[in-house]
Amino acid sequence: ALMKLMEAIGGKVKQPILITQHMPATFTTILAQHLSRIDGIECSEAVDKGKLVDGQVYLAPGDYHMVVERDATGNILRLNQDAQENFCRPSVDPMLRSVVAAYGERVLMVMLTGMGHDGLKGGHDVVERGGTLIAQDEGSSVVWGMPGAVATGGLCSAVLPIDEMGGAVVRIANGGGTMTPADFEYLASILKDRSGLSIGPDKTYLLESRLTPVARKNNLDDLDALVAEVRRSKKEAMLCEITEAMTTNESFFFRDATPFEIFEKAILPDLLEARASRKRLRIWSAVWS
Repeated sequence: ALMKLMEAIGGKVKQPILITQHMPATFTTILAQHLSRIDGIECSEAVDKGKLVDGQVYLAPGDYHMVVERDATGNILRLNQDAQENFCRPSVDPMLRSVVAAYGERVLMVMLTGMGHDGLKGGHDVVERGGTLIAQDEGSSVVWGMPGAVATGGLCSAVLPIDEMGGAVVRIANGGGTMTPADFEYLASILKDRSGLSIGPDKTYLLESRLTPVARKNNLDDLDALVAEVRRSKKEAMLCEITEAMTTNESFFFRDATPFEIFEKAILPDLLEARASRKRLRIWSAVWS
C-alpha cells in the first residue's frame, strides 16, 4: 500500500513527508532504499537533529520514535527511544503529537493498512486542531486495524481505496480537498443562501476541516456521507450545524438584516431628530474576523 501511494504522489507534493512504519531497524533501511527508487521520491531514514526539507520523505528508523521539534533554524527531526506507545517503537502517536504542535491545522494525516490502533489518539489531535485525516478503506486493506480505528472513530474526511488515495493527497497538498467539485459547490451554495458567505474552490481544505467534526457529531463516517445525508434529508438542524461551523456568531450579526431594520426604524429617526442642526451624522460599527 505504501509503495502504491508513493508512486502516485511522486514529485507532486512539495511539503516534507514523514512516515512511521512498524518495522525493525534493518527493514526500515531497506524500505527507505526501495522508496527512493520511485520517480520523484527522495527518501531517507531520519537523522537526529536533521532539518526538514520540502519535498523530502523521512522514514522513522526501527526502534526509534521520530518527532518534530523547533530550534533556532526552524523545524527539525529528533529521534528518541522513549517507552513504546501502543506496543510500538517507532509509534505513530508521538510523531503526530509533535507534528500538530509544529504545524497546527496544516497537517494531512494518511492512515494505511495496519494492525492495531496506533495513530488513533494522534488522529484526534490532528482533527481537533483543524487538520485533515484520510484513511484506506476496508476493501483494499490487508488488515483494517489502524485505518478502521480512525474511520469508525469518525475522524476521517474521506475513506478511500488505495488506488484513489494518492490523488487525494496531491489535491489536498496543493490546496484542494478530498470532496468532489460537485459536493463542494453544493455545500458552498448552502452557505451562500443561508449566511451570505461566499467561498471559492481554494477554500475546500478549510471547508473540510470545519465540517469533518459535524459529520462525526452526526455519526457519519466522512464528508461524503454528510453531503449524501444533507442532500437526502435536508434536515434543518444539520443545515444549521453546517452554517454555524463555517461562520461565527459575531460575523453573522453583519449578515442578518433584522438588526439593521430595527436600527433604521427605531433608533435612527430619533438620532436624526436630536441632531437636526448638524450637517453630518457619523455612525461607527466595529467588526473583526
